[in-house]
Amino acid sequence: MTRQDADSAAKPRLRDRYTTQQLLLRGALGAFALCLAVPAALGQWWLALTGLVLVALIGSLPFMFGFVIWKTSASLWVLMRRGRLVTAHYTRTVSPEESASGNDWQHEYGYTTGQGQQMTRRRAAPNGTVQPLPRRRMWYVTGQSPEQDELHGPSYPFPLGAGLLMSLPLFLLGAAIDLAVCPGLLVWALLR
Repeated sequence: MTRQDADSAAKPRLRDRYTTQQLLLRGALGAFALCLAVPAALGQWWLALTGLVLVALIGSLPFMFGFVIWKTSASLWVLMRRGRLVTAHYTRTVSPEESASGNDWQHEYGYTTGQGQQMTRRRAAPNGTVQPLPRRRMWYVTGQSPEQDELHGPSYPFPLGAGLLMSLPLFLLGAAIDLAVCPGLLVWALLR
């Protein structure tokens, strides 16, 4: 009995050794390798090579656009849950020498939070003689801590929504192509 306990303590379960993401990645790579190994084992190397090339060229679409979907939907969720429109007041005009980019004028707007923290946001200005608006509406998004609070321009939700709407069809198209290539090649090889 103690030997069995010692063996189980020496070998942790698979779930204890890897995170969910690592297990999913290993499972997907294993399924992909199986879908390409079966046609190669059946003597149809050209089919396995074609599948490998197609997945290498098109297979990255779901991963890339899935990341964009994840980031934009997370930002939209945070905006809906912890964001609100506030009025920021003009504080000063920043010359090109003072700005971080060093090549354009900027108008700086400030907002004071309920805790007394001063948040600033800069907007590009064509030159130093343009009169800024005294107030602007901006999105204030509270973070997990005061250092993570953000102040965004009034059009902040629109590029997030556009990114989500443009990435979702491309993600679905890439996932459909991946599913058609891997299991499709396996079925084709088994039926021939």
